[in-house]
Amino acid sequence: AMLAYNDDRNWLDGCGIQGEDLEFKGFVGFAGTYDFAERPPGEWFIGCFLSELLGIEPSREACAAWKDADPNKWMEANPVAFVSSGDPPALLLTGDKDYTVNVPDPITGKGMANSVRMAAALDERGIDTELVVVPGADHSSLYVWLQTDKSVQRAVAGFLKRLATPSAP
Repeated sequence: AMLAYNDDRNWLDGCGIQGEDLEFKGFVGFAGTYDFAERPPGEWFIGCFLSELLGIEPSREACAAWKDADPNKWMEANPVAFVSSGDPPALLLTGDKDYTVNVPDPITGKGMANSVRMAAALDERGIDTELVVVPGADHSSLYVWLQTDKSVQRAVAGFLKRLATPSAP
């Protein structure tokens, strides 16, 4: 999500990628973490690839120590904060039982608010957005659904086909 929605791609320079040369036609998100505000500090296990950006040691314990990260730094990696008009269209896939990146809704018990908030941010800025919620899927099993569920496969294939089809003038 950060690649598609953060206009300042200079932070990719350290990876040997020329960020200014990237142009995204669309974004497909699977069980994404799009809004770090979803969980209070201290509840996240942060992938160690973020450790340098966040200014914490690259160990599991340190990555889990979200509360020790500089809040200004973690906002630099918060995809929902970078959505703007003119961004590429998005297909967001999530399970309604993804409690890895979502706090359960107190009324429904469903865990999909992270993707719902990202979809809303995109919609508010006029970005073509499709949100696919897979009933019963959690954070990890969503990938199994992609391999086995025809409706999920059709959603992805349809989105990619729309991206590949030239727009009428």
